[in-house]
Amino acid sequence: SYIERDHIRVRVSAVDTLPPPVYASKGELDDVWLNLLINAHDALVGRPGAQVGIDIHWREGDSQVEVVVWDNGPGVPEAIRDKIFKPFFTTKKVGEGTGIGLHICRQVVERAGGTIEVESQEEIGTRFIVRLPVMQGVLI
Repeated sequence: SYIERDHIRVRVSAVDTLPPPVYASKGELDDVWLNLLINAHDALVGRPGAQVGIDIHWREGDSQVEVVVWDNGPGVPEAIRDKIFKPFFTTKKVGEGTGIGLHICRQVVERAGGTIEVESQEEIGTRFIVRLPVMQGVLI
């Protein structure tokens, strides 16, 4: 993968028990995770010790699953954090980004009844926290 090619370490921590399904299609959620990982990759290229991770949090009885996609990159400047989910906003060079990726992520997550938020500290890293309600009474 191009994440490995660019010497970015990937860490995944998952739950021991799979959570029940959520109210979104696998394909749409795959697009969300891919977009968040690509953005993390782009922020990390060329940084020594670069890491990106996915942490999944859920316990039996929880009403939602939390997925955190994080990196130890340069962070998202506070001045633009409220703009990053708006359509056509991008910090990438012309021709490198459309500015719709995070907007689409938010739409998918909200359509599923969930939330997505960003926490970031400059030169420490960024965390995108996605919370999705699980289907109640569904056996897996």
